[in-house]
Amino acid sequence: MNLILIGAGNRGMEIYAHWIKAKHPDVKFVAMADPNVNKRLRFSRDFNIPPEACYDSWESILSQDKLADAAIISTQDFMHYEPTIQALSKGYHVLLEKPISGSKKELIDLREHAKAQKRILSIAHVLRYSDFFGVIKHLLDDKVIGELKSIQHEENIAYYHYAHSFVRGPWNRSDLANPIILAKACHDMDLMAWYVDSKCIRVSSFGTQNTLIPKNKLKDAPRRCGTHCPHAETCVYEVNKLYGQAKAQHLAKIIENEYGSLEKGLNSSNYGRCVYDMDNDVMETQTTLLEFENGVHVSFHLCAFTDEISRYLHLMGTEGEIRGNTLERKIVVKRYDEKEERVIQIGESDSLHEGGDAGIVKGFIEEVRANNIENGRTSVDKSIMSHLMSLAAEASRLSHRVIDMEVFEKEIDA
Repeated sequence: MNLILIGAGNRGMEIYAHWIKAKHPDVKFVAMADPNVNKRLRFSRDFNIPPEACYDSWESILSQDKLADAAIISTQDFMHYEPTIQALSKGYHVLLEKPISGSKKELIDLREHAKAQKRILSIAHVLRYSDFFGVIKHLLDDKVIGELKSIQHEENIAYYHYAHSFVRGPWNRSDLANPIILAKACHDMDLMAWYVDSKCIRVSSFGTQNTLIPKNKLKDAPRRCGTHCPHAETCVYEVNKLYGQAKAQHLAKIIENEYGSLEKGLNSSNYGRCVYDMDNDVMETQTTLLEFENGVHVSFHLCAFTDEISRYLHLMGTEGEIRGNTLERKIVVKRYDEKEERVIQIGESDSLHEGGDAGIVKGFIEEVRANNIENGRTSVDKSIMSHLMSLAAEASRLSHRVIDMEVFEKEIDA
């Protein structure tokens, strides 16, 4: 089986492509596309493909005759629609990095185009493939806690991750990327839709961004971060301190891959800017309430100001409850008619997102080999609802009103 990669960033090359190389020697990359010359050179070397098979744009690679069985598309958020449409038209099956699109019209177009071309369009909702979240889904399907009634779900982004991606990084402005409730939390929205297994009918959301903004910049702080700043010793966002932590090494690696070295990246890019001196407009906290057709209610909260990247879940049913903590990789089941709790300890995974990164790629390869066009676990059909929920949440936040999903879905944008 042969693949092409469009977008050789952290997700596309460092996670998906390298996992395939390590675990699936029978699957080969035959070409790639990325505008960054360093990434093209690295990909050519690491995956043993000729430099002429490394293109500088998605347009140039997709102007060629069909080169492989499938394409992994992991471009920036606003560069998903056109390459995906063209790849499907060329006859490629596609694994598309989330989010699909911030446009309701483009969501529908992609779904219908994949059907018309009889191609697989799988969305990288990796949490559906993780052992941790998969166990909870099995418990719900087996009615271990009776009928599900309510969910409380928290996504803890971590202060260093938020500063890297949503203040200094490429997802820091709404005119350049999708809102955080879609760009980051469509994973969580998809998880809730998967668990509840019913249509979402109403959405309400509230968000705040009032901390990492210019008016809070500390006195005499320079424009660029570093040890020369008078606040370097006390500021947790000082870049040498932030990227020197073991838990932030994967973020430092992203900068190294982009700029050739961490030092060069911090000295020449926004990653080295004062965290209070950016033009970001991304919510730091956001709370979203979801009502489903079957009567289940979900409260979802995301927050930038946490020490670790983690997710907490509390699922309440008619006969018991489930609590999950990804940081401890532990799931606790308590039935009301039993004295003892049941503790399920999930083993260590071989990839990020609780093993979901490996699972999504493995699942996609299996789907392509079986030509499983309609029943993929994260097919575009199954992924659109969570995207619409995220877009409705953002519409609610901006308009200060409850969004009726039936009306919202009919209001297709241009």
